[in-house]
Amino acid sequence: MRQEDRKRKSRQSIFMAAFQEFGTLGYENVNIEKICKVHGISKGMMYHYFSNKDDLFLACVQKVIEDLTSFVQKQLPEIENKDVSLSIRDFILLRQTYFDHHVQQKTIMETAMVRPPAHLKAQIHDLRKPLIEINHKFLKEQLKKIQLRKEIDEEKAIRYIETLDIFFQSILREFVSDSTQNMNTLIQGVNDLLDLFLFGIIEQEL
Repeated sequence: MRQEDRKRKSRQSIFMAAFQEFGTLGYENVNIEKICKVHGISKGMMYHYFSNKDDLFLACVQKVIEDLTSFVQKQLPEIENKDVSLSIRDFILLRQTYFDHHVQQKTIMETAMVRPPAHLKAQIHDLRKPLIEINHKFLKEQLKKIQLRKEIDEEKAIRYIETLDIFFQSILREFVSDSTQNMNTLIQGVNDLLDLFLFGIIEQEL
């Protein structure tokens, strides 16, 4: 095996070990010593490829975002031309579908989005830029289909929906009463939540 191939294999082995730990325990409960001990990695090899815990965690976050971005891009053509409510619903369900099949990625993404280490927020935001751009483009096209309230401009509407999106999965788990949470239940839950988020709960006077 060539030296370059050995280096690539060693780095990948370390990365996969870190991915498993962060994907199971989150950020706070993982450290370099634990990764090395559990996975039989020497500290010398670890620090040859990764500077510290933060370097490892950001590499894991980057991988999740890249894979999720690729998945969303492939699925968008099937959902972007539907009715706006259905399009946004299916856009949110894309992430649900992806993370249902990638549990470790879900833990890493939730850590990065909902409870990120304060000193890594700026770097995580930079890593999210490709996904943010896809979100913006998709939402702009959907907002063209509807009439916003006069005091709500496009940028504010996009920020609102994106903010909801960050916490949507956590809210959905609390909102859906069916503990089995099968796909039909989840779809109905997403429909109900989106209706409440977009149209509120108070009858508007004409």
